[in-house]
Amino acid sequence: MLALAQAPAEIKELIQERPEAIRHARYLAAVEDEDARRELTRATREEGLSQPQVYRAAQALQQGATVQQALAEARRPVVSYQPPPVAAGEPVEGPTPDLVIAVP
Repeated sequence: MLALAQAPAEIKELIQERPEAIRHARYLAAVEDEDARRELTRATREEGLSQPQVYRAAQALQQGATVQQALAEARRPVVSYQPPPVAAGEPVEGPTPDLVIAVP
């Protein structure tokens, strides 16, 4: 809670508007560039970026990406599971998903 008390104003406002964004706060607060942090916070508020998306964007910023590049990285779909290819008629062992889900 102490870290939240010391968080920048835009992060506190985001959490007041979207309490579930408390999970996003530590990644937003880790962005040192004030303008980049404000833009990422704005995108989180307006676009409803998920916690993993904010994490990816914050990582990209720490690695020297521009805000636009970091947001593009955050918005990029991530496939969480891709089953191995199976030839027609070949037996399949173990559980196989019916659907591949992209996780933001």
